[in-house]
Amino acid sequence: MKHKITDIQSLLEKFDTSGPRYTSYPTAPQFHTDVTHNDWNRAFQKSNQSNTNISLYLHIPFCQSLCFFCGCNMQITRNQALVENYLSHLFLEVEMIAEKLESNRTVTQIHFGGGTPNFLNPTQIISLGEKINSLFSISKEVEFSCEIDPRTLTITHAEALVNIGVNRISIGIQDFDEKVQKRVNRINSFSKVEEIQTWFKSLGINKFNFDLIYGLPLQNVKSFSKTLNKVIELNPSRIASYNFAYLPWIKPHHKLIKENELPSATTKIKLLELIIQTLSQNGYTYIGMDHFAKNDDELIIAQQNGTLQRNFQGYSTQKNTDLFAFGVSSISSFGNAFFQNYKEISTYTSILQTNFLPIEKGYISNIDDILIQNIISSLMCDLEIDFQQFSQKHKIDFINIFENELSTLASIFEEDNLIKITSQKLIINEIGRLFLRNIVMVFDRYIKKDNSIYSKTI
Repeated sequence: MKHKITDIQSLLEKFDTSGPRYTSYPTAPQFHTDVTHNDWNRAFQKSNQSNTNISLYLHIPFCQSLCFFCGCNMQITRNQALVENYLSHLFLEVEMIAEKLESNRTVTQIHFGGGTPNFLNPTQIISLGEKINSLFSISKEVEFSCEIDPRTLTITHAEALVNIGVNRISIGIQDFDEKVQKRVNRINSFSKVEEIQTWFKSLGINKFNFDLIYGLPLQNVKSFSKTLNKVIELNPSRIASYNFAYLPWIKPHHKLIKENELPSATTKIKLLELIIQTLSQNGYTYIGMDHFAKNDDELIIAQQNGTLQRNFQGYSTQKNTDLFAFGVSSISSFGNAFFQNYKEISTYTSILQTNFLPIEKGYISNIDDILIQNIISSLMCDLEIDFQQFSQKHKIDFINIFENELSTLASIFEEDNLIKITSQKLIINEIGRLFLRNIVMVFDRYIKKDNSIYSKTI
């Protein structure tokens, strides 16, 4: 059964609510400060015994200027002394973890995020890369990605990134429309992005992710259509198109955006329809939520092979890896536990100076949490759950235990053909990929009626 455009509009309006992005389960609001270093040690020992592959995330929180829409943990600065001090402590944290890891564990994924990783100068980038490469066993097939701000990247930055092994570049585009860019304080030209791609391609990198945001001030269907056409011309292998979460009560700088200039709910729905239709008609497959990829991209292959996962960087190709994250606010996930670092640089560095890890809070998952986590992961990545296989794997009777949830899903989503429930499977239909967050929320044991801390699900 195909949905008409008018049907999709009514569905988007019907399920217009707020909820978690499920980059973890339980989600970050459930993290608490009662976790201890003994909890960390137990989880780490379990991780080492598992001998699973490793993903590394390093957070560079610095930016030269403020993007009004930003939701990241970042600091605006030009103070190189502050940056050098942060890097020295980041190196210390990396060393503290690396020396505890079993020597036979392999790093298969590395990601630099921020802030702005290319805020670092080329010499600092080289130092960071050399530190990682010297301390960890890096796979020859490692996926090594880095987020960049095209406004401040130079050819020398590009050469430094390639020199340390980066092989995938994620570029924050957001929107090419100049009026929109001025309203959010991020002037970002098409010609500059095109030039940057040329630099990296000449250095042997052909894998690009582009980030877009819909729901920014002054955006409309006509203007964003031009942005999409320019993006398609640049032909990245992956595109993430995020819904702008306007949260001035959480992010005070969002108040710099005039609320009356934000697109209406109706316009945002039309923008989302435009994104899905335009990208689908130009060689991109809709993975789910806000991610699209070319048919030969590793994300599509991972989804087909059942190795796709979600983590704190979104969709990832490396299922069943342990994530060790470094830097302020970063979140590690290993041994059935989550640990988040302090968000303030001063606290982060002062604790490292005492030879303790800078853990502010975290969560130790119980058996029920792990079960729900696997359900959510299966639906968001594999787009289905095979009841018998899932029951055998977890030694449960899925249909019996989740009878109420299946009944709720059937009454809310099946009648709109967003899902299909048979005696063997729960399947997310094609249009249901738009509503993944709404669907998996049915299984969430912690979701509260007040969802104001979350972004819109669509």
